[in-house]
Amino acid sequence: MKYRAALLLLCGVATAQPNQPSIQTVGSCSPVTPGSGNTFRLTCSGLTAAQQKLLESIPALINRLLASQTDNTSEILSKLNTCIAQSAPRAVSGDQKRRIIEALKVPPGQPEVRVRATNSTAESSRYAGQLQDAFASIPGWKAPAVFENMVAGMSLPVGLTAYVQNERNPYGIAIQKLFKELGIEITFGLDASLPPEVVIMVVGQKPIE
Repeated sequence: MKYRAALLLLCGVATAQPNQPSIQTVGSCSPVTPGSGNTFRLTCSGLTAAQQKLLESIPALINRLLASQTDNTSEILSKLNTCIAQSAPRAVSGDQKRRIIEALKVPPGQPEVRVRATNSTAESSRYAGQLQDAFASIPGWKAPAVFENMVAGMSLPVGLTAYVQNERNPYGIAIQKLFKELGIEITFGLDASLPPEVVIMVVGQKPIE
């Protein structure tokens, strides 16, 4: 599904302007500004629901900053950078994948990571695939294809959660420690019905702060 959002930023006091030539730009977010002291229009397409929500919050944010009547350019840029970072899709970088393989290779036993994406979005589905690929590349680990399913009436899971048999599970402990070092946010839950060598990793939608 594609979304379109228009962001109007009113800069300065509106004054009469001569006719301007038509200007067109391309890209996911295409800004068109016909002149100074005028209306700045930013049209975006192909946004996810999370990106759409963040974009819609920007006009109110900028209006509050401008109302302070102070030089707040740095604050505006900081807030916008935060919005951009929050809307960016999660990804397992090449360096993170390399470090996952290096840190977890040749484990004791035969551990298996089962990655699940329940009621997934396009973003969470891609992220789940990247996690599965990383674990499938580790010597001594099994990681079957991502299990994607839809459950009617169930809300979207949020964030990344792993389930292990008990809190002393060595594979869960190793993953938790490694992901903390890599800056990958993950929470853990217990499921006594799981075999000791199995880790269930549930990928939900990206959290929005």
